[in-house]
Amino acid sequence: MDFKDLDYFRTKDDIFFLVKGYYHPSNKVFAYPVFWPDKKGDRFHQKLKRAFRKDTSDIDNAKIFKLYPHYRHSFVPQNIPLIPKNEIIEIFRPQEKLKDFLKKERKTIWFKVYEVICQKRRIPSQDIGIFGSYLVGLSKTQKGKQVKDIDFAVYGIKNCQKLKNNIGKILESLKAKPISKDHITYHAQKFGLKFNPKINSFNKTLSRKWSALQLRKGLLSTIRFIYKNSEIPSNPITSSIKCRFQIQGKVLDDFGTNFMPRTFIIQKNNKKYNVVTYFWGFQEAVKNKDLVLITGNLHQDGKTISIDDINHGIKILN
Repeated sequence: MDFKDLDYFRTKDDIFFLVKGYYHPSNKVFAYPVFWPDKKGDRFHQKLKRAFRKDTSDIDNAKIFKLYPHYRHSFVPQNIPLIPKNEIIEIFRPQEKLKDFLKKERKTIWFKVYEVICQKRRIPSQDIGIFGSYLVGLSKTQKGKQVKDIDFAVYGIKNCQKLKNNIGKILESLKAKPISKDHITYHAQKFGLKFNPKINSFNKTLSRKWSALQLRKGLLSTIRFIYKNSEIPSNPITSSIKCRFQIQGKVLDDFGTNFMPRTFIIQKNNKKYNVVTYFWGFQEAVKNKDLVLITGNLHQDGKTISIDDINHGIKILN
């Protein structure tokens, strides 16, 4: 039971969880609930013959902690439950869903996205996966109507770099645009609602999400990235929390924000800090040379800052 970011699993209570990152304690896995059994839910699982609803947040997970208090822990990310592996009864891997997608979705806009990524940008098909509701069989109603878009994951650092270098051509091929102002406003309100607005600037951080494809008004597809097995770096959290910390600095290396956890390096005077966050909404939140205000926890090593609480954040100052 080895898990990677964006894998899903189903527990014995028929709750579908999304895996967070790559660094899991023995016999447990960091993941948070996405789909819950609900007789009145708008999603229907053909295999399980029951309805589900989507109810998810990687910010607090208060509901799941109340129902399953043994999921609590003291690690980073503190707000993501730790699920015992012996409660898991089914696992879903994004790469394993592509074959089904290619068979069933050839007449959709999502197949066009796949074609542009795979054929025109020369990303190997084995390095492309499908995650989200489509992966776990919960993207449609009982009558077969598509409830949600289809989410793509791309494996590998080189493939991520290749797509970033060619994002303009990808948008052109799809007749798409970068993330729209309307979508930025929507996500800023949705994700930033619980965060302190004085130390965050979601309108700016979300605008830097280069892998977001605005296919048409109201329809956004954001490509997510997963490390290949041979690429997974060592855990960036190597020491305990020392204190709450705030610092202004310049972004030196933004590439880690494409993966989970989101990581980037900032410099203040002659000292460098590695900023780490597991929050979903901070994908590609900064770019090189940004002047940023970082609020988080400074760790005992004196060089790691974790953004792991609603009273933490990233504010772009330039």
